[in-house]
Amino acid sequence: MRHHNVISRITDYIGQCEDAGPVIKSTLSPEDVMRDVIYIPAAGHAEHGRISSWGVNNETVFVRYHKGDTAAATHVGDLRFVKAPPAPYGIED
Repeated sequence: MRHHNVISRITDYIGQCEDAGPVIKSTLSPEDVMRDVIYIPAAGHAEHGRISSWGVNNETVFVRYHKGDTAAATHVGDLRFVKAPPAPYGIED
């Protein structure tokens, strides 16, 4: 699978995560709430988020991109599941 460099406002760093496939709205279930995803825009940087909920009659998935309670409406076609949250790289303790 492909790796993506992403910005994460949830974990407060830039890191890498492994793509685990597309988000398919018809297969989402309650177990997918808070599952890690990445938003891949047409232009700009990929961003780490967690699924909050989804609309019933359209292609909208609500994703939290920061530590707060507010979720942003995101088109399902712009989202990919990840195997694990972004892990830091190039950072020494």
